Amino acid sequence: MSRPPEPTDFGPEGPSSAPKVRPWGDLVTELHRPSERAFRHLRKAFDFEKSVVWVLDHDSSCLKAAAVWSEGEVWDGDEALPLSAAPRLRRALESGRRLPFPLGGSLWAPFSLFGAALGFLEARGTPAPVPRVWSALEGTARALAMSVWRTALGVHDRRRDLHLRTLSEVGVLVHRFVKPARLLEDAAGRLVKNLGLDRIKIYLADPRRRVFRGEVAFTLLDGPRPIGRESFDPALWAGDEAPRTRYAAALSAGGETVGWMAADTLLSQREIAMDEVHLLEAVAGQLALAVRNAALYQGVEAKATTDALTGLLLGRVFNERLEAECRRAERSGGSFVVCMLDVDRFKAVNDAHGHPVGDRVLAGVAKKLKAVSRRMDVVARYAGDEFIALLPGASADQGMAFARRLVGGVRRLAVPAPGGAVVRPTISVGAAVYPVHGRRPDDLVRAADEALYRAKDAGRDGAALFSLTGSVALL
Repeated sequence: MSRPPEPTDFGPEGPSSAPKVRPWGDLVTELHRPSERAFRHLRKAFDFEKSVVWVLDHDSSCLKAAAVWSEGEVWDGDEALPLSAAPRLRRALESGRRLPFPLGGSLWAPFSLFGAALGFLEARGTPAPVPRVWSALEGTARALAMSVWRTALGVHDRRRDLHLRTLSEVGVLVHRFVKPARLLEDAAGRLVKNLGLDRIKIYLADPRRRVFRGEVAFTLLDGPRPIGRESFDPALWAGDEAPRTRYAAALSAGGETVGWMAADTLLSQREIAMDEVHLLEAVAGQLALAVRNAALYQGVEAKATTDALTGLLLGRVFNERLEAECRRAERSGGSFVVCMLDVDRFKAVNDAHGHPVGDRVLAGVAKKLKAVSRRMDVVARYAGDEFIALLPGASADQGMAFARRLVGGVRRLAVPAPGGAVVRPTISVGAAVYPVHGRRPDDLVRAADEALYRAKDAGRDGAALFSLTGSVALL
């Protein structure tokens, strides 16, 4: 069998148009045609039973079968050969050997380019070693090296472009969202879609419980979903060897770990490559800064909108919410209740026991107010010892039931004072209903305040519902 002319390479002819990058999968796919050409070229020189193109994976220190010729067909490879289990192959790569050599019933021809070891072309079941066979195998491996190099370079360039685009997209998201929930959801989605990961889960630190609480999970099939009941233990992910099917990146900023991002390919069993690990870490750094800045912003916003002593909203913020609720109720035809309350004889408490005790009384009343409120209710410290509450969708009866619970709760307060004294405060509450007692915010607040003073005139420690006739509807 005469030796065919030696090619310079076996392709590819041009850049691939593959829209997505899968580290090993893309390389295998794109090496299929060049490998088939190499196998057919080699068959013109001599017969062999089976031939394999082995490509060196530096991440795992393994030789991976990219393509296999067997019984006249070319198959994508799925074998992996650790170099630790093949010392002779490892030495051949390290020494830069170029000549074929026999090993385990096969001829192995190393191939490299520009001093970089790329892999081996193996031919099994070859005839007795003769110079013609060895020369054909060496020439085919040398030409194959150029194909592997060009294919790997094309895959690398597309991966780099995709990673840079992903970083850029996440950067845009970071600057678009102040609240972290939507940011984390969208960022997880970009990573899953761009990298072909099976799933991303993001956890944020819960300082009160000293755990990392689940925030969001994203899969291509199900999209985003909350995982508030899950928690993350970094110790369970520590000590992993080279990335395989899962990796966790810490969300760290300013020396503080504010969360974790856990990626996995457990379903597809595709290995997570090192360049994907580096991208996950870079994205985790961006998200960490965004989460930390959001927390700082929320802290500043809270100081600007809440009362430092009671933790309730400030009066001006309440007025804004009340205006919005009036507009909503006007559109929907609904009703709501405004309750105004203050502490009975509060000046006497301050005069007798001092302002620190008075502050504790106010804080205790605020705590009871929050305790009896629904999540949708808006409660605020209006001014001094005055508090106000907005109960969306409530009727007059529901508003008075709220007042009843609040008055009874405050009655059970016992605030310690100097000298072993105990202050047991009471409150008076006035309620007004939209639209019966007014349609404008000022009118409703004025009506609730008037009802409050009617409750005081009736003996305090109770509540009154505003009446257009001037009569008092007491608790």
